[in-house]
Amino acid sequence: MRTGYVRRPWQRGTERPVDRTGLDSARRSLPRASLEAYDHAMRAAEVLLLAFDHAWEHKWESLQSALQGVEVQEAEWQAPAYAEAEREQGWPLPGSIAWQVAHVAHCKRYYTEVITQRARPGEPATPPRPSHQGFEEEVVDLRAAHAAQRAAIAALGDTDLETRVGSSMSLVEFVTMCTRHDVWHASQIAVARRLYRQRG
Repeated sequence: MRTGYVRRPWQRGTERPVDRTGLDSARRSLPRASLEAYDHAMRAAEVLLLAFDHAWEHKWESLQSALQGVEVQEAEWQAPAYAEAEREQGWPLPGSIAWQVAHVAHCKRYYTEVITQRARPGEPATPPRPSHQGFEEEVVDLRAAHAAQRAAIAALGDTDLETRVGSSMSLVEFVTMCTRHDVWHASQIAVARRLYRQRG
């Protein structure tokens, strides 16, 4: 399997619609913009955006919190479990924090294309990965890719959510997957950081 792959979620099973319950207990950690969206009668699309914001910037469980304070040496370190993984040209070492950041940014660019081109038939092309010189640039690219993805999600209305994308997934399922993907890789980064601290 190529290390720089883009996960296409419709190749897996479908997921449940977004559950609107349980948001009150989490709202206190949100930035002001998200709170303003929360504090009026929320549309389904706004609930999706709220969860997406949590996955990106919640003060505890998020990509931003997982990446806080990561130094270059830590980002480029590869755990022994990945030592035999094939490294794709132009990509960081597989399993490293730098690879996680590059992969998430790459997927975000593709997922944004899926959302913005939802009315077009077929699957959009995967945008090319930019050339980078180091971890700091990878992080800048991740933030830019996230901003574009968030803007695409924020532009959705409730009537868009049943649109089918890929081969079978509804847009509400797709956006839910986008959130889940961020959380998954935040957890991978958290594990990599712990392994780095405990390395021999």
